Amino acid sequence: LDSFAAECHFLIENQGGLTLLEQTLSIMKKARWIFPESTQCHPAIQELLLGSPPADKTQFETIKSGSHRTVYRIQLPGLDIHLKHNRISGFRSFVREFCRTPKGIYEYDTAIRLASMGIRTIEPIACGVGQGIAPESFLITKTLEGALSLEKYWYELSRLDVPSQSAMKKQLIDAMAQTLATMHAKGVLHNDLHPGNLMVILNGGQPALSLIDLFPVRIKPNSLNWVERRSNLAMLDRWAKMHTRTTDRMRLWKAYTREVKAIEGNGAFPFHNKDWVRYQMELLAREVMLKNLGLWQRFDARCMFNNRRFKIFKFKGKAGVRVADLDLDQLEPFLENQSPQSLFPDAKVLKHSKSSTVILCELPGKALQKEVIFKKITATKWTDPIANIFRPDGTTRSWQMATALLNRKLPTARQLAFWHQRKLLFKTDGYSLIEKIPNASDMPKYVEMILKMNPSARISQIRTLIDSMASLLRKMHDSGISHRDLKSANLMIQPEENPPKVWLVDLVGVRAHFYLSKKRKMQNLARLNASFLQTPHITLTDRVRFLRQYLRWGTEGPFEWHGWWRDIAKLTDQKIAKNLKSGRPLA
Repeated sequence: LDSFAAECHFLIENQGGLTLLEQTLSIMKKARWIFPESTQCHPAIQELLLGSPPADKTQFETIKSGSHRTVYRIQLPGLDIHLKHNRISGFRSFVREFCRTPKGIYEYDTAIRLASMGIRTIEPIACGVGQGIAPESFLITKTLEGALSLEKYWYELSRLDVPSQSAMKKQLIDAMAQTLATMHAKGVLHNDLHPGNLMVILNGGQPALSLIDLFPVRIKPNSLNWVERRSNLAMLDRWAKMHTRTTDRMRLWKAYTREVKAIEGNGAFPFHNKDWVRYQMELLAREVMLKNLGLWQRFDARCMFNNRRFKIFKFKGKAGVRVADLDLDQLEPFLENQSPQSLFPDAKVLKHSKSSTVILCELPGKALQKEVIFKKITATKWTDPIANIFRPDGTTRSWQMATALLNRKLPTARQLAFWHQRKLLFKTDGYSLIEKIPNASDMPKYVEMILKMNPSARISQIRTLIDSMASLLRKMHDSGISHRDLKSANLMIQPEENPPKVWLVDLVGVRAHFYLSKKRKMQNLARLNASFLQTPHITLTDRVRFLRQYLRWGTEGPFEWHGWWRDIAKLTDQKIAKNLKSGRPLA
């Protein structure tokens, strides 16, 4: 997910009162250092290794920081370097460091070996090992001038005009394919191959890639077999699936196979066999999805604990979780009042019923100023607090599912905080604070506006909307997310975007799955279909177009949509009958 390097531009105090930088310099003074042969130590580095505190701390920039390592960028007179300090962060880390080569030495040796093999990587200046049974280690390398991570460089390209963007992306993809094919042919396997570990450097306007973070690198005596290569490609494709287009991913695949043929010959792998290639691409896609689902499940659980993104808080009998960039002082007015309407009497009321109250208001304070939605879910039954012991209530579930959707890059409003009123240790009423989606309107109102247009404009707008909604639902289901109450009222749209952007709201009915069955997908589609039955000018052709867009226009079989169409029609009829029996309107 998104990097948090920006949060590390400060010095963290430890129990002894020393900053991280002072800790590092203190250990470096006692370390044993190794330099490349026939290399004279730079005077500025010599002072640094002796533990001399810098006169100007602004020349030290903390790039990454964590319990297991800290990376600094140090601008010395006539020299720009990176210093990586590998720490012992627990018993497990202690045992691993005791039984293996220290990380700093391993990365130092690996960088020298990769350079001798003609693979671009960091240029090591020195490595050091501290004292003790399982010592901490260091690595000093030259800064890669003008380098950007692959992720940042890709986003920079997206800001260019379309012709320039297309040309430069093609150059980048060709450079990636060449780097990967060369690595694999020479037996180099990077077990943490993500965009943050690939740096892009422009040489005469042409992009070239360099490997960093070399501890996960393994160098084998022979070229990698196909299973190892496919797994390595899947590791990089996990990011590409979320941030790039399918055409870009396919272009990388074709460029990679072309480079493999050029380096190892046409007989290295049966790329000429279309059935074999199709099967390998299916295995690759399956591996990417399984790895992403496992990663998402681990990330989803973090929203309930203290970490760099979320903070647990307690306030006068209330307990909850907030995002790290929201000050508790800004929450206090909301926490002091049990009724949203009493706190903001002039605020716009979006919904008021026995079970919930929703208002639109302004978030007070200077740290994070924006329009927010303040929502209260009332416990209407005496059994609700008891039931909340055994399963998450609606407020908690909405918070968890909003985080899950954002982790999967699915459009939903960011939730800033949630909390509960407690009585005798039981959770009763739930409160949540949600960012307002800017310039968004309800889906039913937007569709009503479209239907008032002239026929040609109406058809064009409806088809654009259909494509956006179908693509969103397919991405949602591919990410293991279902929405049992997927109706038009629970969708919002930003008409100013091109194409219009559809957002998911009211997440009480959302669930995250490791495996999402076909039956559950059809239920979601049938629920959405039922909500548009009473909308005029939505024809059977439009519904077929939606389904075929969802099924990616025959890529899963030319006649696959027929079975889906029949099953969704049956589920829609069952939903209509159920609502007629209960007397509830079909929303």
